[in-house]
Amino acid sequence: MKNVIKLDIKNFMGIKQVEMTAQGVNVIHGQNNQSKTSIIKAINFAIYGDSDKNLVRMGTDEADVMIELGDVSIRRRLNSAERQILDVRCGKEKIKKPQEYLDKQFSLTAFNPIEILDPKKRNEYILKTIDVRITKEELAQQLEEHPDHLPELKYDKHALLVLDEAHDFYYKTRARANKDALEKKNRYEVYRADNPKQDLPIPPDRADIQRAIDQCDIQMDLVRGEIKSIESMEEERAKNSEHRRLAQEKLDGFRNAIKHYQAQKAPAGTVHQEKLAALKVEYDKAVAEEMVRYKEVITAIDAEIKTLEARTLDGEKYLSDLDQKQPIEVPDKSALHEKLATIQAGRVVAEAKFKELDAYEAVQKTEKIIADMAREQAVAEEMAAILTRKVDALAGPIKRELMSKVEMPVPGLEYNEGTFFIDGVSVDNLSTSRAMKFAIRLAQKLSGPTKIICIDGSEALDAATREEFFNEIKDDGFLYFFTVVGDAVPLEHVNNFEMKDGALVGHEPELSSSPQ
Repeated sequence: MKNVIKLDIKNFMGIKQVEMTAQGVNVIHGQNNQSKTSIIKAINFAIYGDSDKNLVRMGTDEADVMIELGDVSIRRRLNSAERQILDVRCGKEKIKKPQEYLDKQFSLTAFNPIEILDPKKRNEYILKTIDVRITKEELAQQLEEHPDHLPELKYDKHALLVLDEAHDFYYKTRARANKDALEKKNRYEVYRADNPKQDLPIPPDRADIQRAIDQCDIQMDLVRGEIKSIESMEEERAKNSEHRRLAQEKLDGFRNAIKHYQAQKAPAGTVHQEKLAALKVEYDKAVAEEMVRYKEVITAIDAEIKTLEARTLDGEKYLSDLDQKQPIEVPDKSALHEKLATIQAGRVVAEAKFKELDAYEAVQKTEKIIADMAREQAVAEEMAAILTRKVDALAGPIKRELMSKVEMPVPGLEYNEGTFFIDGVSVDNLSTSRAMKFAIRLAQKLSGPTKIICIDGSEALDAATREEFFNEIKDDGFLYFFTVVGDAVPLEHVNNFEMKDGALVGHEPELSSSPQ
C-alpha cells in the first residue's frame, strides 16, 4: 500500500460529503463542532465498522465511507436499520474475508492513540511495542540458578511480565526469609543473653572420676576391714574377761558350798547321836534305821564335797590357764578412723567432680545450642541475601539487559515493578504534550502495514511543541491525521484542511512535495 489516501465520506455524522486526498502529515483544523473529529471517526468506521445508527447523518438513509489506499479500496455503508455492508478490493479482486483482511492491515491503536495510555490497557500496549521473550534456561542463567529450582512461571508471556512474576515470587519469598532470619536472630540474642558465655576449666574425664571414686571405695573397704578386725579383737578380749569373771564366780561358789557342807557335817553328827540315844531307849529298830539314814546323809555330803573339790580344782586350773595366756594386744583404731575420714573426704571431692563435669557438659550443650542458633541465623540471613540479590537483579540489571536488546518506542523508556517510566518520570505523571507524543510513538510501533495514525485534539500540544513534533515525524513514512481547534499549522510539509459546517472550506489543498 502506498502512503497516499483518498477519502470519500457521505452522510456520516455531521458530514454531508467530503472528498480529500492526503499524505504525510495532515491537519484538519477549524473551530469547535465543525465535524473535524468526524473525519477521523469515518476512517475508523470504514476499517472497523460500527452498527450505531446515530452515525448516519440525520435526514438520510445511509452513511457511506470509501477509502482508496494504493491499489486497495475499502467501502463500508450503514443504513438507518443498523445494517452494514463492507466491500474490500485489492485491484479488481474482491476480498472474500474483508474484515479479517483489514484487521491484519490496520491497528486499532492508530485511531486516537491517547487511549493507549488508559491505565487499564497501557501496559499491554506498551509491552506489544517491546517484543522480547525469555526462556526458563535464560532466566536461570541470569539468576545463577538451576532451571529446576525456578518457580513455575508462564514463559509464553512477555519477558517483562515473566520477570515481574519472578520478582513477585522472590520478593514474597524474601519477605518470609527476612522474617525467618529476624526471628532466628531474636531467638539467638535472647538465648545468648539468658545464657552468658562461661569459660569453665575442662574437668577430668568421667571415667577418670569414676576410677578415683572406685579407688576410694577400695581403700575405705580395706580400712573398714582393719577396723572390723580390731573390733573383733576387742570383742574377744572382752569375752575372755567375761569368761574369767564367770569362772571365778563359779569357783567362789564351789568354795563357799564346800565350807557350807563342812559346817553342816559336825552338827549333823551331834544331833543324830542325841536322837540315837533317845531312840535307843525306845526303839532299837528305829535307832538302826536312823543310823542308816545318818550314814547316807554323811555319805552324800562327803560325795558332794568331793565333787565340789574336784570342780574347784578344775576351776583353779582354768583360771590358771587364763592367767597364763598371752594378753590380746588391741591396736588403736583412731588412726584408722582418721584415715577413713580422709578417704571419705577424697571420695566427696571426686563426686563433686561429677557435678562440675555435669555443669561443664550442660554449658557445652547450651553453647552448642547457641552455636546451632547462630548457624541457623547465618543460613537464614544468607538465604535472605541471596533472595535480595535475585530481587534486585530482576528489578534492575536483568530487565535493563533485556530492554537493551530491543528498540524502545521512545528514548529513556524504563520498566520497574509494573510501571513504565520515561527518563525517570512515571507515565502517569507525564505532561499532556509529552504523553501525547509518547502515545503517538507507541501507535507507530503498533501500526499495521498501512502506517496510518489519527490523533484527535492535538491542540493539547502547545504551538512550539507541536511544530517540533511535526518536524520530527515529517519523513518517518507514516500518514497522519491531526485535528486542531483553531488555525492551520504554518509548516511547509503539513497539509492543512479546514472544516466548517461539516464540509471542507475551499478547494482541496495541493499536497506537499516532502519525500515520503
